[in-house]
Amino acid sequence: MVLGVLAVAVVAGQSVAGPSSPRHPEAATRDLVGLSPSSAQQAGNQARFKESLASQGIPAGELVGPGDSFHELLVAITRGDGTGPPTLAAPSPSETGVALKDRQVGRSALQRERSFEVAPDRLLVVAVSTDGRARWATTVPDPTLVRAEFPDETGALSGQVLHLARGEVRVRVPADPEVTGVDIYRPSAAGSGSAPQLLGSIPVG
Repeated sequence: MVLGVLAVAVVAGQSVAGPSSPRHPEAATRDLVGLSPSSAQQAGNQARFKESLASQGIPAGELVGPGDSFHELLVAITRGDGTGPPTLAAPSPSETGVALKDRQVGRSALQRERSFEVAPDRLLVVAVSTDGRARWATTVPDPTLVRAEFPDETGALSGQVLHLARGEVRVRVPADPEVTGVDIYRPSAAGSGSAPQLLGSIPVG
């Protein structure tokens, strides 16, 4: 069935017809918890960190600090070999690949927010230690999603989400000795009770 796209509204910084366009890292990344000078605030940050990840069934260790440097990762998300037309059906995790395309080191502390947004059009990025526990988390737009409008038999437009075969996104994680890898998930819907979908892992350090 051939779908005629009349209008496309960008969800993750790209359109169906154009190539992937990674957003600026500061615009794309929403980090998990806010900076705090006091021990009471730090304890609150830690509690929010664990609670947020517990809602996704992800075990968390001690939250690492922002430090004075970070890894900036350019990550490609692909369906199959990364070619093919957009589809209405979401690919399964077994069909999805995650690859590191580039890595740079920034020499400043990461700025963090007090909470992160878990939503269907965002990926959950979790920095983990050798024991597999989360030490940092953030969300970024899913670069493989676009929203398009199609006409029905009456000519009225209705919006639908299309899944692209390939997209790229930049993420930042602390360059901390405790962080040895980055896991990338499609988060589960709030209250669904289902586990998030692990798309792939990238070693760092």
